[in-house]
Amino acid sequence: MSVEKYIAYKKPDEDREDFNPDASTISTTMSNKIGEPSTILKNSCITSLQIEVDNEPVILKESNDLSEDFLQETPNLLDCGNWPIVRSSNFVDHLIKLGPFQIAKEKYPEDRNGRHFSSIYYNRKLANGETFCRRWLVYSDSKNSVFCFCCLLFDNNSKSNLVSDGFKKWRHLTETLGIHENSVSHMKSENNMAFRGSSDKLFTPQNGKFLGLIQMLAKFDLVMQKHLALAIKGDTLDHYCGKNIQNDLIDLMSQKVNDEIINRVLKAIYYSIIADCTPDISRKEQLSLTIRIADLSLDIRVEIKEYFLGFFSVSDSTGLGLTEVLIELLTKHGLEISNCRGQGYDNGSNMKGKINGVQKRILNLNPLALYVPCGNHSLNLVISDSARSSVKSIAFFGILQRLFTLFSASKLCDTRWEAKISSVKAVRYQVGDVHDALIALSEIEGCNPETAHEAITLEE
Repeated sequence: MSVEKYIAYKKPDEDREDFNPDASTISTTMSNKIGEPSTILKNSCITSLQIEVDNEPVILKESNDLSEDFLQETPNLLDCGNWPIVRSSNFVDHLIKLGPFQIAKEKYPEDRNGRHFSSIYYNRKLANGETFCRRWLVYSDSKNSVFCFCCLLFDNNSKSNLVSDGFKKWRHLTETLGIHENSVSHMKSENNMAFRGSSDKLFTPQNGKFLGLIQMLAKFDLVMQKHLALAIKGDTLDHYCGKNIQNDLIDLMSQKVNDEIINRVLKAIYYSIIADCTPDISRKEQLSLTIRIADLSLDIRVEIKEYFLGFFSVSDSTGLGLTEVLIELLTKHGLEISNCRGQGYDNGSNMKGKINGVQKRILNLNPLALYVPCGNHSLNLVISDSARSSVKSIAFFGILQRLFTLFSASKLCDTRWEAKISSVKAVRYQVGDVHDALIALSEIEGCNPETAHEAITLEE
């Protein structure tokens, strides 16, 4: 019997007289039919069932209950690779009720490069050490690929392989999963939420979640009910139900905070500036500006405070360009450059230059604005120079440099002191994976001879 026909004609569990959603009953029923009782997998937050597919033991990590007949008559339903391309709403409803099933094997099929999927990817480890389950990630045994359960059901317009044909480029799986789970479309699909409704008007079909929630609140709140009545009649234009209202409110709050900061700076009279430039994810240069003052707003004591004014996009990162941006920002906020008593930047030539650097140009305008270089960057330069005096140190970081260049096609940044320590940690805790990656790279057919030789040399 096909999956679609089964769902169309099978009587729902809730309609059976003997239906009892007791957890212990469900566990016992399933264990009698399939095998051993459900157990908790190591490093997993959901239960599992062990069955056999093609005479091979397979663990199914279960998130919801299934009837024994359903498992027996529709085994293909557990594999999203077997789902029909055109899925009825009834079919989707049943899939939602069942939830995602994650197949966990001891050994997965390998590709021609010897790479394969691993059950480790069912969990995600955060930077703070916490681990949580990727319940949305499912593996298809028939296609030897992984899919996003949520996006496969709700995001029909996605171009991601996790939605269309499945993803099986195991070398890039970590990067792909990170990008996908942080994408807006995935977050919306995971919560079954539309981007926006087709209508922006109150009390009209398909007007989205935001207006729908407001309409629901109006049923129980007389003040909201009266407000919406005035908005519908056109008696008020300030209804605050527009699609951009949240952005407007955030902008107003931001301006209020900014005004308070400037008032404190003006009260203190004298100030110092701390600035730094860094490219954002879109490779646009962003200038961060911080003001340091002796805060006199407290009646009892005086405290040294630093206030962040924001990120500002810059098109010219030369000493002249950055100086013009800084002067423009200070003037915009009503701060006179003559009251500046200090400036702090990193050790970049465009910032610390004695002729055309930002610090020199500011000193030309105000000789009292003393320049103090960043302590961390200065310490990095000291360590860098010290390391160059040791042959072993040069060899060690030289190998790290070659590894990084080989795998990323770019060199480590000398001015970012985190770069080298992070590269050391990467090799220290993943030396086995790095070794395997070098071997795999050297054995790729059609690989550039220079790249293959470099990989073999580093592996040895």
